[in-house]
Amino acid sequence: MGCCKSTPVTTITSLTNLSQLELAKYQEIIQSVPLKYRQSLRNMPADQLLTGYKYHEIARQNFKIFLYPLALINDRKALTMFLKYLPDNHYIIVNILENMSWAYYELGANNAAKEVIIIVIQILKDNGDDDENNKKIASQYFQLGKIYQLAKNYDMAILSKKEALKFGRSIFTQETVHEIEEQIEKLTELAHGNFMRIMYEQLIEMNAQNGTLQFDKNEFKRKADKQTETLVDDQILKDVYDAFEHWLRKYLTFNGDGYINFIAAQFKNTNMKQSMLTPAVIEAALTIIIDHLQDYPKLIELNKKYQISYTDESKNYSVGIRVFQAESKTTKA
Repeated sequence: MGCCKSTPVTTITSLTNLSQLELAKYQEIIQSVPLKYRQSLRNMPADQLLTGYKYHEIARQNFKIFLYPLALINDRKALTMFLKYLPDNHYIIVNILENMSWAYYELGANNAAKEVIIIVIQILKDNGDDDENNKKIASQYFQLGKIYQLAKNYDMAILSKKEALKFGRSIFTQETVHEIEEQIEKLTELAHGNFMRIMYEQLIEMNAQNGTLQFDKNEFKRKADKQTETLVDDQILKDVYDAFEHWLRKYLTFNGDGYINFIAAQFKNTNMKQSMLTPAVIEAALTIIIDHLQDYPKLIELNKKYQISYTDESKNYSVGIRVFQAESKTTKA
């Protein structure tokens, strides 16, 4: 364990010299740790236990009011005292180290934070397999992932967050699991150099928060479903085609040798805002239209100059998001 290796000292704890308040605090500390860690605390001199824990409590208060250097000073004092009497895998030792890793992180001392986290993870893994222990391991791996991400070591950030899911999946809420999975997906994009997709996602989130996005932001995450095409009847097809052909011709004529891409929600917001059709149904109709361009003479004419298509693998969005596009064949050539 490097810095944390200790040789516990066995002593006989005397409680006779404690005041009533000190005795109450002593009992409170003993009861606050899991059963298997209590005897080693009872083996400590009572005054040393109380003093060490007082430093730790002061450190936690320091942390709450952002006094991170003081938090580290007081937790180091607590650690030094406890390591004289406790094994280095003791519950209280782990708590102190966890607090220190967070303080280092908040101070931007990420290398120090990383070293402490790695020590904590190893101690926790040695301590056995239970929900409380696994939750702590998951939390430490998650924090380690953040540190690697700040250092732009995306591969290690991905690995760390996958480990967080491995130890915490059965404990975390579904919302937390989903959030971590999304973070891993974004990190994977960064690891593969797809900064454009990350930029798009950040822009979407910013517009949603500012109220400038005029439809549900989740439309950028909704994946195309072939089954939806069964809901498209002739009238829906006609309404969507009329809006699509009119808008596409107007846009491409105005922009010349250009390129356009959009999702169904953007198309609805621009061209069919008053329609009761959902973006999913509009998406299905646009898909049918593009799949059968030969049935639409006006689109055939446009398609001579512009490549009209769709893709579920756009570089700007996650795989499965249907993006419609029209690109000048002159520009493409």
